[in-house]
Amino acid sequence: MLYTVKICIPSDLSHDEIEKCVSIVCDGGAVDRAKATRNIPRACALAVVRNGNIIVGFGAIKRLQRGHTADVSKRSGYPLDPLTPEVGYMAVLPTHRRKGLSRQILTALIGQHPGLLFATTDDIAMKKTLAGAKFVRKGDEWPGNRGKLSLWVRR
Repeated sequence: MLYTVKICIPSDLSHDEIEKCVSIVCDGGAVDRAKATRNIPRACALAVVRNGNIIVGFGAIKRLQRGHTADVSKRSGYPLDPLTPEVGYMAVLPTHRRKGLSRQILTALIGQHPGLLFATTDDIAMKKTLAGAKFVRKGDEWPGNRGKLSLWVRR
């Protein structure tokens, strides 16, 4: 299968394409649909994976949310600057997993912002992807929607 990963901003996508991204990330169960619907169109950058014309995965550099970042810092016990951008909403449809697409999404997003970034996850595969991109686990874990979340930071 031929995949393309393209960086864009949310306004480059149609309403239906944004909805597809929301569905992909929410189907995994880690993200609340109302939050995703509200926040994905506000993201600073998106990395969208297509198989032909079909969106099969994506990730985002989220807009700055100082309160959320401060909460992550408090819950993890790690002093995180509230102006640190967050990489998130990374998801790939189940039938397209295990093809290195998450790594490609993350690489594309890092290319958009080579400075300090953070991510949170409870997913073992995503932890490996983050570690492979030089993110380092920091602080303590805390309860999330599906399991224990951990903080990952890339300098």
